[in-house]
Amino acid sequence: MMRTYPTANHKNERSSRNAEAGFTLMEVLIAISILAVGLLAIASMQIAAIQTTGGAKSISTGIMWAEDRMEFLSSLPFANAALNVGNNQPDPLASPPGYTITYDVANVFGVANSRQITINVQWTERGINKSTTLTGVKPQLD
Repeated sequence: MMRTYPTANHKNERSSRNAEAGFTLMEVLIAISILAVGLLAIASMQIAAIQTTGGAKSISTGIMWAEDRMEFLSSLPFANAALNVGNNQPDPLASPPGYTITYDVANVFGVANSRQITINVQWTERGINKSTTLTGVKPQLD
């Protein structure tokens, strides 16, 4: 059997491979920069998601208050003074903090013995006035 001995050329290949085994400072800085840009993008998406969720919460709360008032007014007898025809009557119940609730009662055109109830809920979100409106009909059943 013949033994082979490493040649000088073989030693040079091994030493050049060892010299390239690690990362240079420039490669590390570029990798950290790319990672930082990615993390900043994710952080900005999280901020936008939190703001959108907060806005959706206030809209859902406004709709909930409008539905609550509609159920209350619909449960009243048809002859109740709160169901008299008129504009922007004061809410018979106190408005929740941060929300203003008004409602309007009108006759339904072409339908006898019924009232149209329109409830408007207003609030301010990040300095912008927002509102939601709910409309329903109360028939005279009694």
